[in-house]
Amino acid sequence: MTQEQTSQPAERIECPATREGAVRMFILAGLLAAVAIWCVLDWGKFPKPDEPLGFPNFNKYAGFWFNHYGPFVLVPLAGLAFLRGRKLLRRVLVADSAGIGYAGGPQIAWSSVTLLDTSVFAEKQILYLVHDNGKRFTLDALAFKRFKELVAFVEAHVPPEARPSDGQPQNP
Repeated sequence: MTQEQTSQPAERIECPATREGAVRMFILAGLLAAVAIWCVLDWGKFPKPDEPLGFPNFNKYAGFWFNHYGPFVLVPLAGLAFLRGRKLLRRVLVADSAGIGYAGGPQIAWSSVTLLDTSVFAEKQILYLVHDNGKRFTLDALAFKRFKELVAFVEAHVPPEARPSDGQPQNP
């Protein structure tokens, strides 16, 4: 490669997701599945109460309902958490000269960005792109790989009137 090719800014940057959010979803799915299995194993320990439903007998009924009907709620929730984790792992943020957005989804045009909010960037490494009537698009260092390159790319493509003035953080 020549010196000219390496000094040119990238025309497109792809930032795959980190494992942080997906691992949390997988842990949640595992916990929900474990509680569902525990409920199934305890079915015999919680028979239906003979007394009428009322304040003194509510704990007996709650134990019966949780152990007999809990797995029918917890297993689908575990499945949804697992699918959400898979989706988070496969997510890719794409920024190019036209705009920014997730691969396969709608893109936010750079011209529609009204404010680059850097109010929490120094503390939490989070940038907000305010666009279209105050909607926020969040860029988080914990969510994406290649975050430093992404920030440089965003700063180069955001309209000048949307940038914070004098380096001061702005809130919408």
